[in-house]
Amino acid sequence: MIAESRFIKQFNLTTQQIDILKNIDCDKKSYKKLCRFIKKYYELGLDFQILADNWEQIKLLNNDSSSLESHIVRYGKQAGTTMWENKNKLCSRTKEYYIEKYGEDEALKKLRLNGASLEIYKERYGEIDGIIKWNQYLEKRNKSFKSKRGTYARRNLNWFIDKYGYEKGYQIWKDKKDKQAYKVSREYYIDTYGEVLGIELLKLCKSRNLTFFIDKYGIEEGTRRYQSFLLKTANKHTVSKWSLECINYIKESIDDLYFYGENEMVWNLPKQWSESMEQKCILPDLFYKGKIIEFQGNLFHANPQMFTENEFPHPFKKTWSSAYIWKKDELRKDYYTERGYDLLEIWENDYTNNKEEIINKCINFLKSKMK
Repeated sequence: MIAESRFIKQFNLTTQQIDILKNIDCDKKSYKKLCRFIKKYYELGLDFQILADNWEQIKLLNNDSSSLESHIVRYGKQAGTTMWENKNKLCSRTKEYYIEKYGEDEALKKLRLNGASLEIYKERYGEIDGIIKWNQYLEKRNKSFKSKRGTYARRNLNWFIDKYGYEKGYQIWKDKKDKQAYKVSREYYIDTYGEVLGIELLKLCKSRNLTFFIDKYGIEEGTRRYQSFLLKTANKHTVSKWSLECINYIKESIDDLYFYGENEMVWNLPKQWSESMEQKCILPDLFYKGKIIEFQGNLFHANPQMFTENEFPHPFKKTWSSAYIWKKDELRKDYYTERGYDLLEIWENDYTNNKEEIINKCINFLKSKMK
């Protein structure tokens, strides 16, 4: 029996620990594995009862399993979690680790080559092989996404809370969301490429024009995807997902709202307004007791932080310059204020970069007294 073996006699075990080991069912096949765990438990000062309770599961684990779950099975929740976190810290290759090892300039080069883009693949594999491997990567990623469609969303806030507890889970989820938001923000493009080139690349990315699709997928595939994109969006009511998401959060505090897509207010314009605004009616995005919130999409309303007055950012109205869009928006605001309504404008990038602050701003505005 394991408790009476020569191996056990080298440890200064208590009578209670020996009694626990006597109850562990161990055959010749798993004897060496059990000895390793007894030694580990003894060195760490862990309760042998945890080993006895989990032994049947431990026997089935692979020796190289490094997941949090396997650590908890092996050493219990508290010790297993601590050991897993320490192992992750030692194995992590952070930006600071690379800088300390290679110096800042060389570290940034190595980190950049770990990324995934056509330019990086060309640098890594050469012009021709880089394009081939990049297309293979896109095809593989597309197949993987289609095969797992609907499963990626399982890693939501609740998933992180269940795995790490509320405080740690929320912080990990928030950090992940902040990093994703930063990668598509104006600040990221400026920090990465400089102000002039960064803004140009941001405009190209946001515009979703033919050039964007060709640069990303090649001439043939890019042209096909661009035409498909136009067909899908040309006849749709331009209700943005981000603004509906914001409205749904507002509805949790204020439920008697009027907003587009459900019960929107539609006002026929008087002749003088209709002629100047070049439209017969006006629909406020959200209306509540004399207060109006307009949700301004970066492209549809030519965000001044991204576009100059002589650009044409609207994805469907190709002849509308930024200056023309701003003029229409000013007329709409004049129409609201002339009738005594309070107006709040929310820009897409402001909401994307700080959802909680914008949602609270909208709720406070709607609940405040009329001016």
